[in-house]
Amino acid sequence: MTAGVETKRGRVRRLVLEPLAELGWIRPKGMKAGAHADELVRLSDDLTYMSDLSLGALCDMLRSKAQGKARNEWPSARNDPASGRNRAAAPG
Repeated sequence: MTAGVETKRGRVRRLVLEPLAELGWIRPKGMKAGAHADELVRLSDDLTYMSDLSLGALCDMLRSKAQGKARNEWPSARNDPASGRNRAAAPG
């Protein structure tokens, strides 16, 4: 890959994931680090079709959607019927 060329996944990270991490968003309690990383990769891949403007708007909308007691955890698609994933919790 040529230096300076941003990937589609990298663009999603820059416009959505990194700003939310800077706000203090962390992985959900009970979710292993690897599973959370995989979920963020899937999320990035799912959002690559969006324009920069739309990704910025999505990030702005998500700012108030953190979960957990401290309202600083990523919402999990694992139990979200709207996500279409409805994955059962990983054993262990």
